[in-house]
Amino acid sequence: MRYSLAAGAILAASVSSVVGQDCAGSQLLGGNWYCDLIESIIYGGFPTSGTYNGVKSFSQDGQCEFGAVNFDGPLGVFGEELSVHLRGPAHLKKLAVYSTGGSSNSKRSESHAHAHAHGHAHAHAHARARRNPEPEPLMVTATINNEVVSWEQSALPTVPPAGPKGKAAVNGDDGVEVTATIFGQVVSWLQGGPAASPTPAVAAAAAAAPGGASSGGDDNSNHESSNPTTPHEKQVSPTSSPKSSPKSAPGEVAAGTWARQAYYDASSGTADGLVFLNHMGGSGSGVFDNVNGNSLSYASKDGKSGSSSPQVLDDTLIEDDNEIVIMSDKKCNNDCGVIRPGTVAYHGWSGNNKVFVAEVDMPLTGKTGFNADMPSLWLLNAAIPRTNQYGSCSCWKGGCGEFDILEVLDSGNKRCKSTIHAVSSGGDSNYFDRPTDKTVHVAVVFDGDGKKAHIKILQNFDYSGSLSAQQVQSLTEQAPKAASFMLGSS
Repeated sequence: MRYSLAAGAILAASVSSVVGQDCAGSQLLGGNWYCDLIESIIYGGFPTSGTYNGVKSFSQDGQCEFGAVNFDGPLGVFGEELSVHLRGPAHLKKLAVYSTGGSSNSKRSESHAHAHAHGHAHAHAHARARRNPEPEPLMVTATINNEVVSWEQSALPTVPPAGPKGKAAVNGDDGVEVTATIFGQVVSWLQGGPAASPTPAVAAAAAAAPGGASSGGDDNSNHESSNPTTPHEKQVSPTSSPKSSPKSAPGEVAAGTWARQAYYDASSGTADGLVFLNHMGGSGSGVFDNVNGNSLSYASKDGKSGSSSPQVLDDTLIEDDNEIVIMSDKKCNNDCGVIRPGTVAYHGWSGNNKVFVAEVDMPLTGKTGFNADMPSLWLLNAAIPRTNQYGSCSCWKGGCGEFDILEVLDSGNKRCKSTIHAVSSGGDSNYFDRPTDKTVHVAVVFDGDGKKAHIKILQNFDYSGSLSAQQVQSLTEQAPKAASFMLGSS
């Protein structure tokens, strides 16, 4: 963020100055300490209740008032609505957002690769009651010969179909033991041997299956205090040497299917369940004034200017210091709290169990100057851009939440840091490789059940219409080069 990056760099530097000195082989670059290359990190120790200083009013003349906002949940403020932000130089190839509960947009998005100008849908595919419903197929995710496969099963499995690419699973005369997740329950049966009929566990899972997709996400409503207080002071407490930090066990993620809520594929021009915005208010959409500057606006196809209507981002490089803001396609309708008058306002993604996965690269440009050759991928409490992301009238200083995923802190650096800015802040001096010459897939898992957040670099990801609990679990498993950070630790 332009406004917070300076503060963010100072915070990251202050954290690094303590941690880096305890790290064998650490390097000081651009005022920041860098320890070891990592491919995953786990954050824990989120304050589960408290208050932050939020915007209570935003007048037409640009003045705002603040007051205490309560939060309550296993991940603190990060259970609230989040928006996705990407600053160039960067190239976003794919993006998907998943969550437990609610319906998936996957079937609609895959059948409508948006070729028209506006290119994004304005409604989620909610489950509707039908007078004569047909039987819903079972989505089975199974491990056969150590290979994870999925298929739609219209009835209880007596002979499950072959795995992907037509490969049948064969394991001798005794058959193959299949472990599958059916409506969130792990069951097993012997396939291809004497006991080919489903086990009682399979039947029980089917009997307990819901009639349709559940509606709504996690219950994560805010409760605003009627007695305003001063902002909750940020506490930056770095860990000791990263080499001595134990690898946290990921724990069990929420059971059941994690449905895809939003999807973008640059190569096909597909955008579903999301909208592309930027900070060009007054150019086609949004507003501009001399007090708060530019509001949010719809982004043009190349991301360089504003637009009068939603556009699908082209398969193109986002240039140095240009920023794209991505939110859900659910427009605010007096249900987003306080927003800046005249801004383009959409909901973010809420809930304590959610996954963001992006395919991105961040090439070197050799440019210098303010925010030049300093790409960043991060998440914000969606209330921040809906008010004034780069001014004083937002809840950012009050601790409502920023989650830096991959952030380059000085021009031309090939190392990316991750840092949290919230009511309890901090970050690790270990670093991720900046993807300069090829794309990587970066997954961020907010695991409310485990009270942890995870970042993991992947070489491949299929961006399917849903994820099983086992697939999400694999995203929370630490990579060989890993770190962990407990907020509020000393």
